Amino acid sequence: MAAPQEDERLVLLESLATALLRVRPDKWAKFAASEETSVMLDKFFKQPEMLELGKGIYCVKRKGENITGENCRSALLVGDIGPSPVEQLITVLLEVVSPLLLSQDEGVGWPRIVVEDVVRHTHQLQNKMFMMTGKIQGKPLLPLPEHLVSWEDSGAALDCLVGPVDGTVLHSIETVVIEWFQQVEEIFGQDPAQQLLEGLHPLPRVEFDFWQTRVTSLECISEQVTVLAKTLEKADSCYWPSLQNMFRAVNGGLEEANDVNLHLQPLQGLLEDMEQMEYSELRPFVPKVLCTICLLRAHCAHYHSPAHIARILQETCNFFISLTYKFLNPEDMLKGLQGEPQETLEGLKQAIAITEKFFQSYSTYCSDLTPTFLPEQPELWQFPPTQIFARMDAFLHRLKAIKELFQVAIDFQRLEKTVLGGVRGNFLGTWVLRISEEICEATKAFAECKYDPLDPDEEEWNTDFAEFQKKVEDANKQLAAIFCQGFDDCNRLPAAVKVPVPQLSSLARSSHGTRGSRPSRDCSRAQEPVPASVSCSWCTCLPPCWSGP
Repeated sequence: MAAPQEDERLVLLESLATALLRVRPDKWAKFAASEETSVMLDKFFKQPEMLELGKGIYCVKRKGENITGENCRSALLVGDIGPSPVEQLITVLLEVVSPLLLSQDEGVGWPRIVVEDVVRHTHQLQNKMFMMTGKIQGKPLLPLPEHLVSWEDSGAALDCLVGPVDGTVLHSIETVVIEWFQQVEEIFGQDPAQQLLEGLHPLPRVEFDFWQTRVTSLECISEQVTVLAKTLEKADSCYWPSLQNMFRAVNGGLEEANDVNLHLQPLQGLLEDMEQMEYSELRPFVPKVLCTICLLRAHCAHYHSPAHIARILQETCNFFISLTYKFLNPEDMLKGLQGEPQETLEGLKQAIAITEKFFQSYSTYCSDLTPTFLPEQPELWQFPPTQIFARMDAFLHRLKAIKELFQVAIDFQRLEKTVLGGVRGNFLGTWVLRISEEICEATKAFAECKYDPLDPDEEEWNTDFAEFQKKVEDANKQLAAIFCQGFDDCNRLPAAVKVPVPQLSSLARSSHGTRGSRPSRDCSRAQEPVPASVSCSWCTCLPPCWSGP
């Protein structure tokens, strides 16, 4: 009876425990076999909401001394570390360290200037930890004035400000307002095109996340600014006009972000659905993507500028390139040259068809129908193609080059089974076989390449493929000579018609294939009186000149 297969998840945890924590294998086996451990691991593996497994502990000596059995409990400080050490550190600083430093008993006997300096630095530390908490939670938290511990108690604190505003409180608020301006300016300074400017290839997900994050950030800032705005207005602070301008900018930015985020949702949903589809099902959805972008441009007032549409088009190009990458799998794609290349060739044809469909759809929805959607400003769709589609166009060119490589491999593999007859049949057959072997070896050499063949920026591919094309060109010259010789050896018109010149598509692609044009033209002119029943595929000349598989 076969032994039960080991759970790979437990094998992974065991390897980590034995390597990192120095746990003996027998101890781990006993631990993993317990019912409590099995339940805990099962929950962790199967429940998506359970994100952490276990926690760490620490042991710190209270003094620099030897630890013995007698003093181990009193000389060691032992505690546990939660699954999020950063959050735990922030909590300790805010709830333990800061209250200790700010307590009145702590500064007894200290010079006043030292106490003030400790208080000031403690408040700065509190604000840094407070803002760090906001970043972990994915929302910007503005620094707090000194008299506030959190934004939750700000309402009660401000309600107590009856009558004239205390000068100390006002000063603390005005001090943090300067930091608010800097933080808000930093948010508005974020550019959704930053990754494109850095030469990266972002997907539309970057655009969607950017506007969703901006909505969250500006909503959070708007709520916080509103809390203390009344205090500055009441005190007639010199910062009140600037705060009003900031508040208007935040509200205006929030309106823009909400509008863009709303109009991007149809495109986001469509692309997410396409990610779940089989690659062969994508072609009908390509026009829908371009039509959705066109409607986005026409109906979203805040997404009106050409820069926005040019950016989303570039990211959409990257999206289709990424889908093609996953479908073709560049790591294994060229290995098909060592086996059956026909299957990979069909995949390449499919990828080329989808990419060409993208350009056709852009021409249809973003050029031809522009006057329909935007009769007043059709010129806004006239983007520089080299700027937007440079990578997509280079990727299509690379796909066609790889397709040519596989087509050549298939064409020359057919020659291996070709047999020639006649007086010069043995010589011509050996010549054809040698050509076939040389080209097949050259194509199989690509299967050993270490670079990414689908990367349009990969120059090593360009060098190797250019050398390969020279070999194919030379092979086509030789095949053209063989075909000419085959025509010359034919003693009857039906035999000349049956010489398989169309056998190699690669020959037709070569300009040197015209060496066989003279007998071909003679044959075509003489072919008119020949009965239509004469076959043009494969046969043997009489006397035999050529016979195929």
